Amino acid sequence: MFQILQNGLNIALVTDAGTPSISDPGSYTVSKLIKNGVVVSPIPGPSAVSCLASVAGIPADNYIFGGFFPRKEMQAIEMLKKMTPLSMPIIFFESPKRIKQTLECINDNFKGAYCIVGKELTKIYETIFYGSPEEILATFTDDMLKGEWCFMVSLPKEKTAYNPDFLNQACELGLSQSQIGSLVKTLGWNKKDVYNYVINYKKDH
Repeated sequence: MFQILQNGLNIALVTDAGTPSISDPGSYTVSKLIKNGVVVSPIPGPSAVSCLASVAGIPADNYIFGGFFPRKEMQAIEMLKKMTPLSMPIIFFESPKRIKQTLECINDNFKGAYCIVGKELTKIYETIFYGSPEEILATFTDDMLKGEWCFMVSLPKEKTAYNPDFLNQACELGLSQSQIGSLVKTLGWNKKDVYNYVINYKKDH
């Protein structure tokens, strides 16, 4: 496949089950192409939502459509925090006047987020950006902002709160800090919070 593309030819990814990459393994193919610098363009469909999902390069068999991104920052942060535990990418529409502000909001409040940002999908000036909000913002120029925007954001998973009773017992059994750290790593607990708790527990006991 890559040899054909390197020779300057085009390849179409088609399926008999609807838009590719949404309910089939097409996202794996799209991901490989993107990582190898191949331009992937969606075929015009019923909505910019399905178009963007089909070229996202991440699993999109489940996703959330959030409509237009909230105008108020605190409202946006609260909404995204509620959606984070669902572990699904979220797709939004955004205006050209607010796309930079929106990506700055995500960048400031959700470190580790990954975005796919599409402008003028299926039109002559179609442009698709992949990366962290910070990386995408670095490529923006004022003359690029005109047009219709749609973006997908995959939020970083929140660290689960630790269990004090578990940590108390681990300390009482004489486990070292590194041993406790190895145990809780598989539980997804916040490493810094666990470290501080164990240090304080051992000081008091």
